[in-house]
Amino acid sequence: MTIQELEKELKLNIISGIYILYGEEAFLLESSLKKMKKLFGELVLRY
Repeated sequence: MTIQELEKELKLNIISGIYILYGEEAFLLESSLKKMKKLFGELVLRY
């Protein structure tokens, strides 16, 4: 998947799988991760 495809899915509020983010562009990685976290909302772990 390209960054353009990922950005399109995130704009549509779609998470269609598990993503492995890697590469040299730290800004793009952090930006994408931040958008994904926003879609999931605050996660609460309960044991």
